[in-house]
Amino acid sequence: MLFLLHLQALEIGGGLTICGNATTTAGVDATAEVGGFIYGGTNDADNSGSVKYLVLKGTGAQINSESQYNGVSLYAVGTGTTLENISVINGDDDGIEFFGGTASVTNIYLENNSDDAVDWTEGWNGTVTNTYISNTVEGFSTAFEGDKDNGNPKFVNVTAISTVGGTALQFKKTSGATITDLYLSGYDTNIDMKDDGPLANVIIEGVAATTTDAYNTGTQVDISTWTWIDASL
Repeated sequence: MLFLLHLQALEIGGGLTICGNATTTAGVDATAEVGGFIYGGTNDADNSGSVKYLVLKGTGAQINSESQYNGVSLYAVGTGTTLENISVINGDDDGIEFFGGTASVTNIYLENNSDDAVDWTEGWNGTVTNTYISNTVEGFSTAFEGDKDNGNPKFVNVTAISTVGGTALQFKKTSGATITDLYLSGYDTNIDMKDDGPLANVIIEGVAATTTDAYNTGTQVDISTWTWIDASL
């Protein structure tokens, strides 16, 4: 699938879903939880086009009794895809979720999404550069949630700020990540190994994570020039 998007300020219940042909632990021609879409292949360099300057507000249409649409869902999307300057605000599920694949993203702004701001599973192993997360509404799940096999995705420059407590970074099963330049503020729990997975899978500033570090010494992501993050309709 190849397409080009230059969109701003869309209020759409379903969010944006892209299905590609990169690898995923779900296998080849897996079926997505949304729409019955088919995704997954063997081409990690797969190109699903270009998405730039995308602002989504109020996503989260109900799929079934247990699931809702994320703001952005990336199913087995490959490295040939360009994803830059993406904002998801007030979504009723995750801000952005990666289902396997190798996709990378530059500049993401995630505000008050009721589930996880960034979620990944199925061995996703891309890179996200410059992530800003704001939680000011109680009841959200986490800032980050990694699940299942550890594809060791990388995050460069992460700022997550909560005014209502909650959990910052949660890792399920044997998931993990490598994170550099991390700044957390206001969360009750900074690192949560949900299923007692190995802390060695979570590398922060070059060393294995701990559950006691404040992680407040990284350089905060400067969003003062991100004039696109809350574009008007």
